[in-house]
Amino acid sequence: MKRITMSFGTAAMRDGSSVLQVADVLYEYYQAGQQIIAVVAALEGVTDLLAESIRISNYTRVYNKLLSMHQSIARKLIRDERDRALLIQDITDILESYNWLGRSMVNRTPTPAETATILAIGERLSARLLTGHFQNRGLRATVLNGSELLITDDHYEAAAPDAESTQARVQARLLPRLEEGYLVLIGGGIGGTMDGKITRLANTDLSDTLLAVASQSEALWLWADRDGIMTADPVAVPTARTITTLSRMDMDDLALYGLKLPSSQLLAPVINAGIAVFIRNIYNPAQSGTYIQPDPNPVPAAPTRKLRALTLKDRLRVIIVSGPHLDPERGLNALHRQQTQALFAVDTPGEIAYFVSAAEVNSSRLTLEDAFRPNQGVCQVQEGQVGLITLIGADNSLKPHIESLLQSRELPLVRIVNMQHGDGRSGLSVVVPADHLRDTATLLHDTLLLS
Repeated sequence: MKRITMSFGTAAMRDGSSVLQVADVLYEYYQAGQQIIAVVAALEGVTDLLAESIRISNYTRVYNKLLSMHQSIARKLIRDERDRALLIQDITDILESYNWLGRSMVNRTPTPAETATILAIGERLSARLLTGHFQNRGLRATVLNGSELLITDDHYEAAAPDAESTQARVQARLLPRLEEGYLVLIGGGIGGTMDGKITRLANTDLSDTLLAVASQSEALWLWADRDGIMTADPVAVPTARTITTLSRMDMDDLALYGLKLPSSQLLAPVINAGIAVFIRNIYNPAQSGTYIQPDPNPVPAAPTRKLRALTLKDRLRVIIVSGPHLDPERGLNALHRQQTQALFAVDTPGEIAYFVSAAEVNSSRLTLEDAFRPNQGVCQVQEGQVGLITLIGADNSLKPHIESLLQSRELPLVRIVNMQHGDGRSGLSVVVPADHLRDTATLLHDTLLLS
């Protein structure tokens, strides 16, 4: 019998139809005889609503909205009138506890412990919805509270896990349920102190890795809404395909350029424990998805297949900072302090090119002017919006080929740069006018990667 930890993030828990799809996938693997630990996120938007209620004290409005949303899904999940009434009552009870806590805080700021308790409501509701559905279908399913399994310190809003205590709790409380034949559901991101007070993990994605390691699972499946990791955004590049095997370094590069992926640091405990990691599509469960290689070093690519994937960023502006003795990290750090995401390239002596969102270009220019004023740096915003295509796994040897290829198709090229992250790593990136981003990306993808 195979033990699998399955993680269902927000992309897999969007709405009632998505929850039904998650239920069908879990049902299929459970019926096939697998031992399953299902770690579930809150429904899309729920955690944001809960955070909003903490911020502006609109607890009653959020309570009514969440109650309506989850009751509606409960009606889709269960047809039997009696079982459905029981599930709706349980959902109502969970939300009543939230509403009661909210009423007690109308004129005060919640404590860190209260904040963690409120933010955990969404995952608790998701786990209860699925458990009620499975019980109605005759399965042995149960909810285990993350606060009883994932033991953390008492930094309630950003808790750090205690691996040893978590291991002991999982062995004592979770594994026996699996051996008894239960499908176990757990709300993600929820931990608890040794005395049982709810905490919120600093990284909510840690739940599945911690549980996979502590339970000695054979595999960790991360369910999303696409067929694993793709060679490009399929919306922009129709010929994009699934990458069947990906190194941890390539995965980190993809994440640095904007893909929502777990970091190799997050997955390291799982991979080091010999647990296979797959990223799969909840809406296409027959597809095997992407396997994350345990080797921390990328597999050398064949000379004709250096390119592993493309990432695209649209609607960017370029700010050029020129002057002597400029430290690019100075500007990057100043932008980050202003909550502005940016990349930079230093391919011309005495010049730094910062790439920022077009919507933030004016504030970014002011930030950079202030940062480089002591060095007498001069900031200039280039005309027009650009798109950025980063070639994951490629090196500078492709530059002449790219230039020739775009010229042959009469596609405009702004520049080819080595984009920097600020951590010493760089990636080959093609900068093009924004309205030619998709055509250029598709050409590079099909010619350099698929041919």
